[in-house]
Amino acid sequence: MKRRKPIKRKSDRQKIAERNDTLIREIMKLKRGRRCELCGRHEDNLPFPLSTFHILRKQVYPNMRYHEGNLLLACFTPMMNNKRYCHDAWHMCNSDEPEYVAVEKAIIAKRGENYSQDLKLASQMMPRNSAGHLLMLNELFKLEKNALLKGQSDATL
Repeated sequence: MKRRKPIKRKSDRQKIAERNDTLIREIMKLKRGRRCELCGRHEDNLPFPLSTFHILRKQVYPNMRYHEGNLLLACFTPMMNNKRYCHDAWHMCNSDEPEYVAVEKAIIAKRGENYSQDLKLASQMMPRNSAGHLLMLNELFKLEKNALLKGQSDATL
């Protein structure tokens, strides 16, 4: 009889990071709207919700995971009808493919010609994402989201 693999448990740090990921995406949607910042597609017209797009990959630059300058809202959908959506085009295409080039042009329009060097320099000054730092960010993100929601409700009065 074959033994089952045990279910891999998430660490407390991973759980906090996931909550922060959700909060930062919600904050970005409240601040920036529900459109892909790279191609302009509205979230209502996409088969999947917008995702948080890290210009510098969070696996390579983990301390830039929540840096606003490194984040964009992007459409994220598996390849459909031989077309990659923005998030996928950036991370899965070669730099000479038209889809990648289009995404890079959009990033340059948003962040400027030196976006990569500027972000790499900023990463040298960012703290490590320790569990304590992630908890602090979680509290700050909750406060920011609530303030944004309150501002929206005040604007409708």
